[in-house]
Amino acid sequence: MKLHLSNFLFLLSAAPKAPIFASAQTADVCETLQPYSYDSGDTKAATTTVSYDDAPWIQLDLSDSQLANGAQLTITGDTASQVITSADLSSNEFSAVFDGSSVSVVLSSPGGVRGNGNTSRVVVSNVKGGVCKDPLTAASICGDLDDRIPSTDVRMGRHSAGCTAWLISEDVFITAGHCGTPSSSTRIHFVYGTGSAIPEDQYAVDVSSYQGVNGGVGNDWGAGRLLPNSVTGKLPGVAQSEKCGSSGCGWFDLGPVPSTTSGNNIRITGYGVAAVASQSQKTHVGALTTIGSDYIRYVPDTTGGNSGSPVVHEEEGYAIGVHT
Repeated sequence: MKLHLSNFLFLLSAAPKAPIFASAQTADVCETLQPYSYDSGDTKAATTTVSYDDAPWIQLDLSDSQLANGAQLTITGDTASQVITSADLSSNEFSAVFDGSSVSVVLSSPGGVRGNGNTSRVVVSNVKGGVCKDPLTAASICGDLDDRIPSTDVRMGRHSAGCTAWLISEDVFITAGHCGTPSSSTRIHFVYGTGSAIPEDQYAVDVSSYQGVNGGVGNDWGAGRLLPNSVTGKLPGVAQSEKCGSSGCGWFDLGPVPSTTSGNNIRITGYGVAAVASQSQKTHVGALTTIGSDYIRYVPDTTGGNSGSPVVHEEEGYAIGVHT
């Protein structure tokens, strides 16, 4: 099912108790965009290694590159690789995110160096790396202990802005508005652990589709479409539904806010920072305590990085709002 963004936004704005919550809980984003100078010139074959010292992950800006028909750019990191074609560059000019501080970049053309066909040009103008100056911080643990436990919910991913995002259809994602307007380098990583997702599980945003508001409690939301995966060609909801085994199980259903707090609980799942396995997917259930005109309050443990998480009515299983 493809859900039209306009339909979701109407639902969100029309709901009498549409809950957008609490204070901002983005994680400190450890990333720096560093200028880089590599230009292969017009050629049919090229090889280089791009590095960012001490970075736990890197991503390449290929916006000035040009690939001839049939040419391929293969980028290989520590644990994964990605093949990029001219069609891929036309839809998004950044590479996938690769764990490690360096990647190899190889240009190949049909027929080899001496074959017929137009030449290509590989330009790496910037490198984004997972480097920050300040340590991550955590907040909003209810009580003395962090009671969140590891989770494997296929319907959500880690937003590269230091937030959580989740699917409501084959390609529509939801997050918090204060997580910022996505760019061409934004990726949603459908992964459970702490590292980057493999390229097959990373999705770029159709930037033109994004709509969002950073209006504080009660009016803090973002929604947009994700592009087909650059490796598999699949939409995220299709790929995630294959993981859970049935059509449509890869995204959340939306539902109403309960009419009373009594007997109702809230589940928050997302990628909050933590002392152990920070920004891996974790979940916690706690009581629904307050129902306001355009917000609700609840007591599950959350930290920076949980912004954008779905607020799930535990008893019914519906997503009823966006955690902020």
